[in-house]
Amino acid sequence: MSIASVDATGRPSVRVVLLRGLDDRGFVFYTNYDGRKGRELVPGAPGALVIHWPDLGAQVRAEGVVEHVSAEESDDYFAARPRGHRVGAWVSPQSEVIPDRAFLEARERAMTERFEGDDVPRPAHWGGIRLVPAVIEAALVSPNVRRYIAPEPAVSEPVRESEPEPKKPPPPEAKPKPQPLPPVKPPTRTVKTPPGITQPPKPKTDPKVRPEPKAKPRDPVMSRSAADALADEIRLAKKAQEEEARKALQEAARARLEAQTRAEVQAKAKADAQRQTQMAGETSQYLAEVKARVEHAWNRPASAKKGVQCTLEVDQAPTGTVLQARVINPCNGDEAVRASIRDAALRASPLPVPQNRDLFQRTLHLVFSPDD
Repeated sequence: MSIASVDATGRPSVRVVLLRGLDDRGFVFYTNYDGRKGRELVPGAPGALVIHWPDLGAQVRAEGVVEHVSAEESDDYFAARPRGHRVGAWVSPQSEVIPDRAFLEARERAMTERFEGDDVPRPAHWGGIRLVPAVIEAALVSPNVRRYIAPEPAVSEPVRESEPEPKKPPPPEAKPKPQPLPPVKPPTRTVKTPPGITQPPKPKTDPKVRPEPKAKPRDPVMSRSAADALADEIRLAKKAQEEEARKALQEAARARLEAQTRAEVQAKAKADAQRQTQMAGETSQYLAEVKARVEHAWNRPASAKKGVQCTLEVDQAPTGTVLQARVINPCNGDEAVRASIRDAALRASPLPVPQNRDLFQRTLHLVFSPDD
């Protein structure tokens, strides 16, 4: 998958990593915390990722905030890696400029000899990063757009010799249509008045009196076609109002969901930032206690020069027992100071162990000076 991050100035960067874990908490990958992505993807920082399946024309994109995987999960995953990969975690200074390839090869030989016959512990600067998604978007490309996928070859059928088409049967003969019969007029009957009976005279009409005109049928207020058109117009207007109301409800629900998600993300980021600040303070206090223990056991040589600073690197067990101590800088060539600091670290064993196990560091870096 591709994971994206931004630095303090807002400059983005993206790289491809291996997805090593996926559950309800988010997407997990493992890396060196001292590299660029480790420095930018600190707990509480924003991040985004995308997983692409080119053969399916599908992708999944996620945005959210970052958190570190617990030390126990990182230890379990690190222990399952091949030994060469575990040694490599101690060798490579990620995102740092090195003089040449021989530098890495020399460090690899040194670390291989250092852990020969022993289990390779996880470095404190190496562990898991989890992207806690706030938004997940899935997209499937239309088959018409996926031009880069070669279509399956069409199976060609063998050419067959053309066969003569069967003759169509002749159409049936049209039957003559029956001719309509001529209309039959009803016979006229004349009624003769029998002798001795006179018919009543017809009433005479007064020419001055006009007959009442027949009432004409009233025209409808609206024709049927106009009424249908008006009904359709009312029905469409009502449908449009219902559609607008539905969209308004959807927009309101979407706005509430986005506000709730944004509030949850902000609350989580704030809590992570507070926890990070608290852990930083506790870490400083823990390192100060360790340094005070070593300084108490340090017998400063009389030849120590002022202004000399020595960096002590201590490997310790989870119980605080010092496994190995070494000074990783020349201390201005003062071998007596280097030896005294190394011996002081061994005499100070076991070192203080923090109550919060997340603060424990297998490798400690402490700076000492005869001026302290």
